[in-house]
Amino acid sequence: ISAGNASRYGFTVSSYTPDQTSDTLDPMNSAGTHTVIQFPAGQPSGTYQIKADASSATADTAMIIQYYSSSNVQLGSITDSSSYRLGDLVVASAVLFDGSTPVQGATISATAATLVPMTASVGNYQLVSQQSLSSTRTLYSYTAQITNNGNDAANVSAEVSSSNPNIAVVDSIVVFGDVSGGSSATSLNTFSVELPNTATFDPSALSWKVYTPSPAASFALIDSGTYDAAPGDGIYTGTFTPSTAGTYMVYFTATGISNSGVPFSRTTTASFNVSSPLARLGTFSDSASYDNNGMISSVNITATLNVQVAGTYRLSLDLQASNGKRTQAAASAQLSTGTQQIVLVFPYSSLLQLGTDGPYTEAHARLTLAGSDVTLADYIENAGSTQAYTQSSVSKGALALTGPYSAAGVVTGSGPTFDLLRVSIGIYSAAASSCDWSAALTDTAGNMLTFSSGNGSIPSGSSSITLDFNGNILAQSIDGPYLVKNFGIHCGSAQVLAYTVFQTQAFTASQFTFVPSDYTLAVQASPDPAPAGSSFVFRIYATASGPFSDRINMAVSGLPTDAAANFNVPTILGFGPSYLTVTTSGDTPPGTYTLTITGTSGSLSHSVTATLVVANQ
Repeated sequence: ISAGNASRYGFTVSSYTPDQTSDTLDPMNSAGTHTVIQFPAGQPSGTYQIKADASSATADTAMIIQYYSSSNVQLGSITDSSSYRLGDLVVASAVLFDGSTPVQGATISATAATLVPMTASVGNYQLVSQQSLSSTRTLYSYTAQITNNGNDAANVSAEVSSSNPNIAVVDSIVVFGDVSGGSSATSLNTFSVELPNTATFDPSALSWKVYTPSPAASFALIDSGTYDAAPGDGIYTGTFTPSTAGTYMVYFTATGISNSGVPFSRTTTASFNVSSPLARLGTFSDSASYDNNGMISSVNITATLNVQVAGTYRLSLDLQASNGKRTQAAASAQLSTGTQQIVLVFPYSSLLQLGTDGPYTEAHARLTLAGSDVTLADYIENAGSTQAYTQSSVSKGALALTGPYSAAGVVTGSGPTFDLLRVSIGIYSAAASSCDWSAALTDTAGNMLTFSSGNGSIPSGSSSITLDFNGNILAQSIDGPYLVKNFGIHCGSAQVLAYTVFQTQAFTASQFTFVPSDYTLAVQASPDPAPAGSSFVFRIYATASGPFSDRINMAVSGLPTDAAANFNVPTILGFGPSYLTVTTSGDTPPGTYTLTITGTSGSLSHSVTATLVVANQ
C-alpha cells in the first residue's frame, strides 16, 4: 500500500509537516514529515510492516510509529496509594469503558514485580568497538563482567553512571542473565561512553547499581469485588501483598467483547513504591499539665512506637473538636531501635482555639524519618480520642484567643453590596494593654486573597478585636467560604500566633462592591491674578479608586505665549499631590487662559481645567 495505490484498496495515505505551534507532546506534532495511513473497515488483523526509504537521509533519522485505534474501548489503572510499607495490602483497580459505557464481563489480570538490589561487583571492561563521532569526540562500547557475591540470581541487569564530567554514559543498561552465587558472568550486551579525544577512559569513575527482578506476583481483578463500588460499573479490583521493598510496576491486561460485539485486548500499567519498615505507631495516651491556679496549661499526647531503623523521627498530630475545628502539634526525637515514645504538647492557647469541650479526636498521626529525603514511616488516620477536657478548665495565660469568631459584610457606601468584610475575634487578656494585630484572608485551599491589620487598647478580661478586609478585592476573587489565617496579636511581651483561626460562612464574590481600578484629578488651589513676568502655582491632586496604584504621568496644555510649565512631581505614584508652576515672561500678553492638565496611566487618561489670569501692568 502506497500513496499511489491506497485508494484502490480502501486505504487513505496522506503526508504533512506540522508547524509545531501546539504545546502537546504528541509525536504527530514533532518536527519532520508525517505520514498518516488510515485502514479501511474490515481490514484483517495481523502484523503489518512499514518500510521507509532512507536513501536520501544525510544523518541518523528517528522513525516513530504510533497506532491509533478507532475503537472506543479504553483501559485505565490505579492503585489506592502511591507508597506502601512491607506488609501493607495493595488494592489495584482497572477502569474499563467503551466510550462512556462500562464494559462488563471482561477478563482482567495483573502482574506486579520490582527490581531488587543485589550484592555484586562489576569490572573487567573489554573494548568491543569505537566510533568517531566528530573531530573531537569518540564513542566507545564495552562489555563488563559481574561477580555475584550473594545467592543465585536470575535475569540480572545493571545500570552504570559516571562521576567524571568527561565521560558521558550513552547506553547505561547492561544485561547479564542468570548468575550463580559466587560466580562471574560477562554482559550479554555493551554499554557505551562518549569521550573527548583528548581524554582517556577512567574505569574508576564508573559506579554500578545491580538488580534482579523479584518473583512476579500475578492476580486477577474482578467486577464487584470487595473493594469495588457496584456491579457493572466498569471498575475491576484485585489485591496483593508485596514481599520485597522497591519500586513496583504493575502490568494490566484486559480482554473481552466490546459493547458493539467486537473482541478487544488492552494493556496498561501503574507503579508504586514499597519501603522497608522504619517504625510503627502504636498506642496513644493523653494527660494534662496544670499551672499554679490548677488550670490546664497543656494537654500532652504520648505516642508509643516500635522503631526498626534508628534515626531522627518527626511526629505530627491533629486534635479535632466536635465543631470541626482542629489544632496541630509536632515533635522530633532521635530514637534508637525498639519501643520508644514521642510526646506532643498542645498548649492552652491551642486548646482554647478549639472552642468547645472534649473529648477531642486524635487525627492524622504522621511519622516521618529525616534524612536526605523525608520518608514517611507510618500514618494513622484516627489514633483515638482524648479525655473529656472542658474549656472552662483551660488556663488562659496572659493572652489567648477564646472566641467567639464571626464575619459580616459591611456597607460603607451607597450599597447594597458590601464594601468590607468585618471579622470579629474574641480574645482574653490578663491585663489592659495596647496591642497590634493582623491576619490574612485566604480561600479554602490557603491561597492568599487579602490582608488586614489593626491596633488599639484592649481591656483586661474577655473582649474582641476586629479586622476589615477590602471588599473590592473580594469582589474580584472567588466565592467563599474564606479562612482567617496567619493571625498574630502582640500586647507588650505577650503574643498569640495562630495558623488558622476560623472559616467564614459562604459569602459570594458578587455580594461585595466592585470598584474599577481608576483615578481622578482635581485642582485644589489656584493662584490669584498677577502681571506678566510672574509665576503661578496650582496644586493638583490624584485620588485612586479600587486597587489602582500605577504611575500617572502629568502634562499641561493651553499655556500663554512666552510661558513655561513645570510639575514638581511629574509622575504621581497611585495618588497624591503635584504642584504645577507656570512662569510667564514680560512679553506674555495679559488675558485669561484655560489650562488643561492631563494625567495618563497606560490606557487611562483624565483631565481637569484651571484658569490662569495674567493681569495688566
